[in-house]
Amino acid sequence: MMTIKRIIAVAFTLVITLSANTAMASKTYTLSLEKAQEMALTDSPELALCEVNRQKVEKQLKDAALSQKDYKNMDIHINQNFDLIYVKNGYYVKMFRKYSELSKKEKLKTESAIKYNTTNDYYTLKSALKLCKVYENAVKRAEDNLEVVKKKYSLGMCTALEVTNAEISLDEAKAGLLKAESNAELLTDSLRIRLNTEEDAAFILTDEISRPNNFESDLAADTKNAMKTRYDVAGLEISAELAKDYYQTASSLNEDSVTFFTSYADYIKAANNYSLGVKNISLAIKNAYYNAINAEISSDIAKRKFEYKKSEYEVNKVRYEMGMITNNILTALSDELTMAELEYENALLSHKLAVEKYAYETTTGV
Repeated sequence: MMTIKRIIAVAFTLVITLSANTAMASKTYTLSLEKAQEMALTDSPELALCEVNRQKVEKQLKDAALSQKDYKNMDIHINQNFDLIYVKNGYYVKMFRKYSELSKKEKLKTESAIKYNTTNDYYTLKSALKLCKVYENAVKRAEDNLEVVKKKYSLGMCTALEVTNAEISLDEAKAGLLKAESNAELLTDSLRIRLNTEEDAAFILTDEISRPNNFESDLAADTKNAMKTRYDVAGLEISAELAKDYYQTASSLNEDSVTFFTSYADYIKAANNYSLGVKNISLAIKNAYYNAINAEISSDIAKRKFEYKKSEYEVNKVRYEMGMITNNILTALSDELTMAELEYENALLSHKLAVEKYAYETTTGV
């Protein structure tokens, strides 16, 4: 029966072997974020659908204009066909003209969503690969430490418990590396899907997750501008405006009809959706704003903590070599250093993505 240590060792070796074989067999893409975004936009089904919708609306607008022309000089009685009143007064021409304007914003919003999602996948994979490096360093420290402990044990300079502790620390580091590499492989698959590449494609991501400059933004101004550029705001506004026009026409013709009451209810609902929607969108922007601020603070603290733990480990490594502390203490400090570095890399990713999210939220929305 295989021991836990043996299982980890076999799995660890298998992952490394498979990764190496995959790297040799696959096509490798060297990508900046901008290049990755270009690939994601190329032949995008979402953008193709936007174009189909745009053409459909243009056709509907053309048909509505022709219908209005046909009924321009025709007398229409309400009890004949209520809807023809709207054809004649140009309601449908206005509606499809508004939808045509909206389709342009839909395309911009779709492009932004694709870029943001690609940004998220790109940097998340980049971070995952860095976490693999963190665990590789942890494995190397644990291996070096175990070698030293075994030598000291053979000389009677430490206890068997210290050897066992060092072995456990190494197994934990290897298990962490295995998990990190598995996660990186899953995220690689996600990016392959996003970029529509070969199933065995490999990536070299050239853009680093650099710490953004100090986050400074005018929330009020950004929110005001977003109300002019976001697709969802435009959609809510157009719906409210069209509902109002339909209701006003209905009320001028017959205030005792089912159409009147239905249009009145739709108008109230659309107006409320617009008012409430704008408030919720403003709240989402504010949330993104504070997330960016808090993420910056967290990344600053995580960086300081990592630097402290790194210095603490180096100092105590010397103390251990001088016989001033036990190996169990040094091993614990090594584990703390690994955790601090992982927390810093995760905080750096969160900071980067939070700033990116705010930028998209204050333009077209995502």
